[in-house]
Amino acid sequence: MGGAERSLLKLVEDWQASNPDFEPFFITKAPRGSFIRELEARGWPFLALRFNGWALPSDSMKPGTKSEFAIRDYNATKRIIAEMEKQKPRLVVTNTVVAPWGAFAAAVLGIPHAWFVREYGDLDHQLAFATSPKETFEDISYFSDVIFVNSNTLRDYVNNLTGRPDIHVCYPSLDVKAIRDKSLESPSLSGPRRQDSRSVQLVQVGRVSRGKGQDTAIRALSRVASKGLDVKLAIVGSADESAYEDHLKILARELGVADRVLFHGHDDNPFRFIHEADICITASTNEAFGRTTLEYMILGKPVIAAARGGSTELIDDGISGMLFAPESDEELADCLEHYLEKPDLIVEHGKAAMARSVLFTDGQQGNSAAIEVVESLAIGEHGKPKLPKIARRWFELPALVHGAYSEGGVSHESRVPLRGPRARLIAVVRRIPVVGRIARKAREFARRPGGPRS
Repeated sequence: MGGAERSLLKLVEDWQASNPDFEPFFITKAPRGSFIRELEARGWPFLALRFNGWALPSDSMKPGTKSEFAIRDYNATKRIIAEMEKQKPRLVVTNTVVAPWGAFAAAVLGIPHAWFVREYGDLDHQLAFATSPKETFEDISYFSDVIFVNSNTLRDYVNNLTGRPDIHVCYPSLDVKAIRDKSLESPSLSGPRRQDSRSVQLVQVGRVSRGKGQDTAIRALSRVASKGLDVKLAIVGSADESAYEDHLKILARELGVADRVLFHGHDDNPFRFIHEADICITASTNEAFGRTTLEYMILGKPVIAAARGGSTELIDDGISGMLFAPESDEELADCLEHYLEKPDLIVEHGKAAMARSVLFTDGQQGNSAAIEVVESLAIGEHGKPKLPKIARRWFELPALVHGAYSEGGVSHESRVPLRGPRARLIAVVRRIPVVGRIARKAREFARRPGGPRS
C-alpha cells in the first residue's frame, strides 16, 4: 500500500477522532487489495468498482484498449453518481491524480469537492495523462472548491500550472511513536558487520520501480566498493515489475556487488530495517513529498537524496543529510565516500535529521488543520452543479452501445494493469455537524505561510 493510501487512512482516522459524528464512505478501485483490507479491518463502508482514469501507463496504447478503458470509466462514473445520490454526502474528497470520476460525479450533483494531490503522476510514476499535465491540473482546479498538496514543492508546481494561489500544504500525518516502537522489533539485517569506521549499512525503502532509482544506488555502491570500502545496501520493497527487479540483480552481478546488495521484498515493518541502517537513501527521480524520507529522519538517520521535488524541502543539505544530482551515481558515490571518510558526520547529521523531522510532524500543517478547512466547506450551502444536466446522459450512453460490459464497468476482455499510484478515488463524507468555530479557523489556516517554520 502506497503513501497516498496510508495518508488517506490516517486523515480519516484523525477526522473520526476529532468528530465522532463524522461518517466516511469510500468508493475505491476493485479488485480487493491491501487498501480494501484496511477498510474492512476498520469497519468502514465502501463500494469497489473497476475503473482506470485519465493517467495511463503509456500514451501508445492501442485504440481498442483506450476504448475499453473509456467504457469502463463511463460505467463506473454512472455508478458513482448513483451511489452519491443514495449516500447524500455533504462533501466528496478525491485522493489521487489518476482518476477524476468522483470529482465528475460531485460536479454533476453540485456537491462540494476537495482534492488531495499527493503526486505528480507523470514525473514520479511515469504515467501518461490523457491530455497534458497543465490541462489535467487545470481540470483538477476547476473541479475543486479546495486543493491540498503534501509539500511546498508540489504547491509551487500546481500553482505554476493553474495560476491558483489558494493551495493548502498538508503534510502527511505520521504516528511518530508507532514508527519508533516498530523500529525496535526483531532485527532485520543478518550477518557480521565490521565494527570500524569504514563499515556502513545502507537502506533504501520503497517500491522497486524505475522511478525510485534503485539502479542509481547500486551503481554508486559499486563505485564505493571498487575503492575497497566496506558498504552494503538493503533494498526493501515489493517490485512493480519482476523484470525490473531481475534487471537490478543482473546489474549487481555485472558490477561485482551482488554479495553486497540484499533484496528483502515487501515487509510489513520496514522501520526495523531503517533502525539498523547507518545511512538511508532516497534516489527517486522525483518525489512529491517523500514520506519514506521523513520516516528515515524520524528514526535519526542521515538521508542522501536526489535534489529534486520534496527531498529538497525535507533535507537541509550538509546539515541533516546530503543531496545529489538526480540519476547521478557518481555524485551519490561522492556523498557516500564523504560519510565514510568522516564517520562522525553520520551521527551528527542523524541527530539533525531527527530534530528537523519535527517541522513536518508537529501537526500545525497536518491533518487537523486540513480537517477544519474541509468541514467548513461541508457545512456550507451547496452550490449549483458545475456540469450541465446533460452530463449524466453522457455517462450513460456508452453502456447502451457496449452491452458486453457488466455493471460497474468490468470489462471481460483486455485488462491492462495500471502502474503507479493506486487510484483510491474518494471518501464520501456525510452528516457533518455545524460547528461555529470552523469557518473562523478555516480563514486562519488559509492565511498561514506555506513553508515549515525555521
